[in-house]
Amino acid sequence: MKVAVLVIVIIVAVVLFTTAGSVFSASVNSRDDCFSSVERPCYMRGAKAPLFWVKVGQQGGENSYNTCLSNPNLVGEFVYAGPTPVCEKGEIVKTCYQGSGFAIFYLSGECVKS
Repeated sequence: MKVAVLVIVIIVAVVLFTTAGSVFSASVNSRDDCFSSVERPCYMRGAKAPLFWVKVGQQGGENSYNTCLSNPNLVGEFVYAGPTPVCEKGEIVKTCYQGSGFAIFYLSGECVKS
């Protein structure tokens, strides 16, 4: 049992560090995010605080988000009120919580209407 838990922890750590960058590098380079990018759709992975959001690749982000959507209780959205390169008045951000305080964030370019 302990070995299985250790293997899962190692796999999660490898995925986080190889596909999304580490949480520590995200705090150093916090502008590597979808809010400063014109790329849409755009995916980020990270903790609840924006300081720890890291943009992930298109394919990896899409796969993670779609996998996470299989549990509808973990899905939500919020409005990013600041301007982005795509939306002057703010942008809708869809989220899916992956557990342990981490989530995948999806920006499609859907702008706030008013």
